Amino acid sequence: EPTGIDLPGEAAGLYYTEEQMGIVELASSSFGQSNTVTPIQMITAYAATINGGYLLQPYVVSKVVDNNGNIIETKERTVRRQVISEETSAQMRQVLESVVNNNGGSNAYIKGYRIGGKSGTSQKLKKNTELGVDNLYVGSYVGFAPADDPEIIMLCMVDEPQGRDHNGAQVYYGSLVAAPVISAVFKEALPYLGYYPEYTEEELAALDVTVPSVEGQTLEAATKTLDNLELRYYTIGNGDTVVSQVPSRSSSIPRNGKVVLYTEENLDTEYVAVPDVLGRTVSEVNELLTSVNINFKAGDGATEHAGAVAYQQNYLEGTLVPVGTVVEVSFRVKDEG
Repeated sequence: EPTGIDLPGEAAGLYYTEEQMGIVELASSSFGQSNTVTPIQMITAYAATINGGYLLQPYVVSKVVDNNGNIIETKERTVRRQVISEETSAQMRQVLESVVNNNGGSNAYIKGYRIGGKSGTSQKLKKNTELGVDNLYVGSYVGFAPADDPEIIMLCMVDEPQGRDHNGAQVYYGSLVAAPVISAVFKEALPYLGYYPEYTEEELAALDVTVPSVEGQTLEAATKTLDNLELRYYTIGNGDTVVSQVPSRSSSIPRNGKVVLYTEENLDTEYVAVPDVLGRTVSEVNELLTSVNINFKAGDGATEHAGAVAYQQNYLEGTLVPVGTVVEVSFRVKDEG
């Protein structure tokens, strides 16, 4: 049914009526085939699922003012009806949070935050049939946060995604193409709304370390500083004072990351070629980059999921970078639906 949003031309969704619902229609409807809704209808229904069960009337304009700033009209929260109980809604929040946290995280996961969400992947049957193809999809993801008391909800839909993985296979699942967008937006939006990360002990132990400035210090003092931060070091030169370092101060690297210390002026910078890490697991990427004295930084997302593999790196394979450079690698779960 239309949501009643304050925009013109809202279309109604298409569903089988009770009279039209036969065995075949029931089977196909059970997994979403043949039913259509607009994005605003989908997110409105989703919001009702997690807000205590209340179907709300969405709006775009919160208030109308005249030229003098006088408020002419103000929109208030309008409850159309309660569609599920508050108990059922609470259970759904828990279930949807577990989707994001399952096996250590999904592509919508953000360390320190409680996120709920679910992916969707739909075939564009009509267009596929008209064009004689079978590779047109819509990948979507709905996410909300904080999972225990939601304030923000977002629907991301990627129409006809054409990406390919490192093996050349088409990437179109909502969990792969849309969930990372949810994660990226929430990472910025939640602090803006006044929500800040609350880390578990495991997450705290895995947090990156901010590299201090040790330039100008004696080598002994510099290495002691790095030891205290659980950072390793690699010395180039025969001097006893640090004249430069890589990474520079304020860079963020994992605990046990490596800081390169140059102890003589006018030394040639040592460079190394960045290897190809795409398709590798987190541990494989860490091992490979560490072996060539490159610091590995994992982006937000599915880094703690057993099925996560690298799909993006900020330096292309073969790029020459100074030893100690931080290479950021993004991961996603390759087999989520």
